[in-house]
Amino acid sequence: MSYSEVNNPKGDLKVALERRYESRSRPVGFYPLPERRVTSGEFVSRYQPVSELGARTGLLYIHVPFCTQRCSFCRFYSGPHVEERAEAYVSSALTQVELWAELRRSDPSTGSIDAVFLGGGSPSSLSVDQLDRLLDGVRARLPFSADCEITMEWYPADQSLDRFEAVLDRGVDRISFGVQSFDDEVLRAIGSRHSAADSLLMSERAAAAGLASFNIDLMANVPGQRLDSHIDDINIAISTGAPNIALNPLELTAG
Repeated sequence: MSYSEVNNPKGDLKVALERRYESRSRPVGFYPLPERRVTSGEFVSRYQPVSELGARTGLLYIHVPFCTQRCSFCRFYSGPHVEERAEAYVSSALTQVELWAELRRSDPSTGSIDAVFLGGGSPSSLSVDQLDRLLDGVRARLPFSADCEITMEWYPADQSLDRFEAVLDRGVDRISFGVQSFDDEVLRAIGSRHSAADSLLMSERAAAAGLASFNIDLMANVPGQRLDSHIDDINIAISTGAPNIALNPLELTAG
């Protein structure tokens, strides 16, 4: 298929998509990897404190680059969970958080952390001990506000009850489940390893735990997906009591 057009003679797909969706709030390829590695010294030298007291809202995103499996539709940065690599990651992540904490201590514009989001990959692929070290370590290094919301993405096939209870004990009060569909046929089509039953089980656990909130991610526009199946997905998601449902259409993007 050719995407050649005026001023795009080579038919570059990314150029064509950016022109077609120029009003997108996120650029095409919204999750790029850095083009080069930045040393800690270079990073510190570029940090710009702001003189106004409390001018910056404290938001923290922690990317956990591991999954128990790779779904065919996923374009986020992740790899298979390997114990040694996961151990090294937790230690390195806490080292980086400590660097941020040092910079914040010398910056009067920073206040407490108001919201934390653990994404991935699937943070739920980490072991209980790794999750404990990561969550406790971050809290020990950064000041959390009294009502700080801590959200964690969770892959429905990760069903360890010990793991689930451990993150709740450490302050996670919102979980986002990567359900995608309650139709096993659709799940197989997108290469997911979990089942509809797995998603229902984890949703029931979230509702029973009395979480402040939990989210169910659903996908639309999956090749072969029937309209009645998609409508069923929405109705089932509503029936779980999830306060939030995110609908993500599968779309063609560069790469």
